[in-house]
Amino acid sequence: MAVIVVGLVVVVVAAVGAAAAHVGERHAAATTFGEYVRERAAIDVVGGEHAVPFAVLLRHEASALRALNELVARVSDPHDETSYGAYVSVGELADVVAPPKQHVAVVLDFVRRRLGATDVTVGGTRDFVRARAPLRTLEAALNVTMHVWRHQRTGRRLLR
Repeated sequence: MAVIVVGLVVVVVAAVGAAAAHVGERHAAATTFGEYVRERAAIDVVGGEHAVPFAVLLRHEASALRALNELVARVSDPHDETSYGAYVSVGELADVVAPPKQHVAVVLDFVRRRLGATDVTVGGTRDFVRARAPLRTLEAALNVTMHVWRHQRTGRRLLR
């Protein structure tokens, strides 16, 4: 997985398999991060036109984070009789945390035009964009080289 902070956004490239599935495995199979890394071996540099999924996470503005913290405090406070347990929908949450529409528009334009992305979608909370793009293009845009990693014990392969 490549995680790159670029101005308004954080770009996450996680391809070939679900990245989240490995998090629990790390704690079950290895006791330290070093052991976790040593159990995997880079076996190939990929490159090419293979389309890989990626996500662009837009940075939250400080005011949105304050509003989110206040909302969480209100719905979690048993002494607040009007708000306690009054959880919000994804749409209502989006109204609190979503970045300005122009920021989302800039990201959409960038991933479509510069990265040649397809399957472009904006998340329900409007603070992230998911898409697919050729690996070679992502590597150049993020200044990274992706490798196929193989877990030595399970044989599972991931692109990172």
